[in-house]
Amino acid sequence: LTPAPYEDLLGRDFTFALRCLADEVPVAPPLARKLLERAVVELLNHFGPAQYVSYRSTLTGAFVKLVDTIHQITLSEILCAQPLTGSSEHARRWLGIVRDAELTKQPELLARLIELIRDPEGDVRANAAGALVRVAEWPEVAARLVELTRDPEGGVRANAAGALERVAEWPEVAARLVELIRDPEGDVRANAAGALVRVAEWPEVA
Repeated sequence: LTPAPYEDLLGRDFTFALRCLADEVPVAPPLARKLLERAVVELLNHFGPAQYVSYRSTLTGAFVKLVDTIHQITLSEILCAQPLTGSSEHARRWLGIVRDAELTKQPELLARLIELIRDPEGDVRANAAGALVRVAEWPEVAARLVELTRDPEGGVRANAAGALERVAEWPEVAARLVELIRDPEGDVRANAAGALVRVAEWPEVA
């Protein structure tokens, strides 16, 4: 088949192929894996069409539609196989894919996320905390987020406080959020206050 005009820049044929996967059009498993591997590599490295924000948004949108399809496990496997050492930017992009594609509930990816909250780079830890918001109600995750509210980096504490909003009614979480109202960083105080809205009627909060 003849590629669409400017396929190397626009990727129209490729994004159409991803939409077919999302619609569960029958595709040979090796070809489906190859398509997903290309999409992940492009998003992580921002080369080819992925240098453009609109194209990256299209790929991420396609990933969201793959959730709960037969291709979700393959996508998770590919993401788990990506090396994240040596570049904090690479780790941030990986976290962005997992967060935006709503894949944080996949066990293998969640384990990788929890590893990244110990990354030596503060911005990586902050992004990891933000990515955990959709699974904050899991006891292990909530405990890790509470730990992150004591991180030396304000951005990490702020994201962790914001992520804890889902479980602000848990006594130990509420107690920590109340303490964060006195944090020296304004973003931390603001996120803690926002999280406490859910329990604003409690005497110790009011």
